[in-house]
Amino acid sequence: EQLQVDILDARILTTGKHYAMNTFLVLENNGDLITEPARLEQIKRGLKTALTEDTHESVRRVSIHPDRMLEQLDVKTKVIFGEDKRHERTILNVIAKDRPGLLSRIAFAFKQCEINLQNARVTSVGEIAEDTFVITNQNGQRLETDEEKNNLRQAILESISDY
Repeated sequence: EQLQVDILDARILTTGKHYAMNTFLVLENNGDLITEPARLEQIKRGLKTALTEDTHESVRRVSIHPDRMLEQLDVKTKVIFGEDKRHERTILNVIAKDRPGLLSRIAFAFKQCEINLQNARVTSVGEIAEDTFVITNQNGQRLETDEEKNNLRQAILESISDY
């Protein structure tokens, strides 16, 4: 979000050895393709800086105000939990009004609740974000108790509702 790009699609894969492969399909905030070499270099530098920062500093709240058109949409945020019992992981679906900083705020909630991200599929359909996350708790296990799930749901809702 600090790079002022619009994420249309993202895939985040984490290996068992805690390596991550992330792919993002992005456009400029105004919808234009990113073709200028200087702009591409700026984005690369920004990503490199974010990836090499201390993890406590790299996940921070972004305070970009959504434009007035988004404010008029009435999209009720949904946080839905499923299970992948075979792999001991929890499937989390978040459906919300898409806006700048949304992923950063969800990541902030994950950090607050000590959630490990194993995989993610981030999609924007018009003005609606439909994001699926494969997650585990700090012990590498699925979220088993209602308390764990409710704490994460509340953290996500609080994180994305206040902007």
